[in-house]
Amino acid sequence: MRPCTVITWRVNLDSLEGFLKVADALVVAISQLPAQPGGLILLQAADDPLLFQTLGWWNTQDDLVSMRSTDHVREKLDALVELCDEVVPTAYGVLRVFP
Repeated sequence: MRPCTVITWRVNLDSLEGFLKVADALVVAISQLPAQPGGLILLQAADDPLLFQTLGWWNTQDDLVSMRSTDHVREKLDALVELCDEVVPTAYGVLRVFP
């Protein structure tokens, strides 16, 4: 089963623009890793512009652990946390992907 992370982000009221810029920078940092994710998705709640979820899935648990421990990626993740009132990470395993 491929590991998947789902993170709920409640962005600080005055930090929306900064959050989106750092999220873009995080994607660039992740794209420089040797092991690429199966996919990365950023969702924004339709009824709450400060509520987001990110979904990312990886080929192996080792790839996920490596991503999280890479300095330039970790810096971006930490910066996102600083821009939020609440961050709730959850770990899943991908069972199926439907077309």
